[in-house]
Amino acid sequence: MTDVAGASLIRRPASRRGFYAAWAIAELRGWPALSVNMSGDDISVAVAGIEVLQLIDDDRVRLCLTRPVIDRIGSSLRSCGQVSVCPDGAWVILRLHPESDLQLLFGLMSVAIEAHDHR
Repeated sequence: MTDVAGASLIRRPASRRGFYAAWAIAELRGWPALSVNMSGDDISVAVAGIEVLQLIDDDRVRLCLTRPVIDRIGSSLRSCGQVSVCPDGAWVILRLHPESDLQLLFGLMSVAIEAHDHR
């Protein structure tokens, strides 16, 4: 068992797809700056009414970091195997499979919140 934010969780086998995306959305629901929106099969997260995260499938999300942020940290993102920068230069796709990818998502979500709070 692992203690995450005061909750005891059972470690799931890495082959159990979807667990990490569900875990991420459950965690993000508790962030005061965010609103989680569910419409049918679509799940997204917004900051101040601006969509910043879209759940693509069970183990990938699109995250809007903004073009200025990606211009600043893009080379580091591109060298990371879990992240790919979208052609528009404002969004990235992040793979959520091992637990470490969740920590990366939460860190990048903090960057996205900051970027969108200053728009």
